[in-house]
Amino acid sequence: MLVDLAKCILFFLIGCNYASLTFKNSREYDEFLGILADQKKDRMVYTGPVPDIDKHRYQMNRHKEHFTKCASFNSSSGMRPQNDRCTVRSYNDRQGCYLAMDFTAGEMLQGCHEFGMFDNTCNDSCVLDVKRHRAEGSDSVSVVIGFCCCLTQDCNNQSKELLDKAYADFLIKEEMRRQRKHQHHERKNQKTMPLSMGFYDRYINY
Repeated sequence: MLVDLAKCILFFLIGCNYASLTFKNSREYDEFLGILADQKKDRMVYTGPVPDIDKHRYQMNRHKEHFTKCASFNSSSGMRPQNDRCTVRSYNDRQGCYLAMDFTAGEMLQGCHEFGMFDNTCNDSCVLDVKRHRAEGSDSVSVVIGFCCCLTQDCNNQSKELLDKAYADFLIKEEMRRQRKHQHHERKNQKTMPLSMGFYDRYINY
């Protein structure tokens, strides 16, 4: 069945006999339709105009598609870093690059970032926003994730030194916030102690 499925995908442009395929359940059939949909999406060619604000950012291939180049990498897959062409699919969609770094696990993702025309969250360069997030399914475990989306060619190709600096800056800011929070609690505890209490009582309740 897998061989027939591969043939259908390979020769999708000239058609194939779907009646020769048998599916064990609806999930398998849905997955098959999803693969075909992805194949169609990969062949979509948009050669129309792009917003004036983006014209200077894009290059154009021989099919007259507008595109930008981004670093592409998945550290958990064993793939080698490469450059991808991120093509514009419609007038209302913009193409940029993204970088996501899990500093806790030491894993990194890079690739194309498609976003809407009125989305102004991306910068020209990669400005890594580092935050601590609670791990899924756990109230006590957290992970530190950095993310950026950017607009210029290959802007998500960041060096290890810059990533390390972003993480170090985050840890410094986190420690400063922790100290300020501790000082706030100290002042609050001092204000709420009854004035009638003696020094010893105030001390042991501190």
